[in-house]
Amino acid sequence: VTLKAGTTGEIKLVNKGKVKHEVMVYALPKAGTTREGLHEWAEETSYFKGVEVKVEGGGIEVEGKDIFEIEVAAGKSAEVKFTPTRKGTFEIGCLIEGHYEAGMKGSLTVK
Repeated sequence: VTLKAGTTGEIKLVNKGKVKHEVMVYALPKAGTTREGLHEWAEETSYFKGVEVKVEGGGIEVEGKDIFEIEVAAGKSAEVKFTPTRKGTFEIGCLIEGHYEAGMKGSLTVK
C-alpha cells in the first residue's frame, strides 16, 4: 500500500475467511524480534499514534487517535480512513497467533 503524506487515504480491508483477523501498522521490526515481542513492538511503534483514524465496518466502528489494532470479523470488510503524516516504509501485519507466520503481512509506504 502506498499513500501520500498530507493527503487523506483509505485502505479497504476484506476478510474472506472464516476467522477474525487484525491489522496493525508499525515500524519495521528490528532484526531478531521474536514472535512474542512483535505484538508489543507493534503497539509501541503503531503508525496510528497521534493520527486521527476512522474505521467503518469490520464488525466494529471506531474513530479517534492512538488506535493500534483494527479487527475485521470473518466475512466482513472495513474501510480505514486517515491522513498519513510520517513518511517512510512500515509493516502491516495480522499478529493473531499463526497468521503472521502464515504470511499475513505487507507494507505501507508513505511518500
